[in-house]
Amino acid sequence: MVRRALEEALREALKEMGLDLPLRVAKAPKDKPGDYGVPLFALAKELKRPPQAIAEELKGRLKLPPFVEEAIPVGGT
Repeated sequence: MVRRALEEALREALKEMGLDLPLRVAKAPKDKPGDYGVPLFALAKELKRPPQAIAEELKGRLKLPPFVEEAIPVGGT
């Protein structure tokens, strides 16, 4: 339920950016904050933009489900 709701919110945010791409929500790695995450490396390669910049833009466009506290852009290492 949570993953599906997050994926739908991501799909809508991507549509606002003019993109129709499926992004999969996954469990966040133990060394990262939060419960879920979205790998953006493939999208970054396609858009030729850094993943962190895409994450920040997505955060600004996301309409989070009421049971999600916040979205936190996290840089990968």
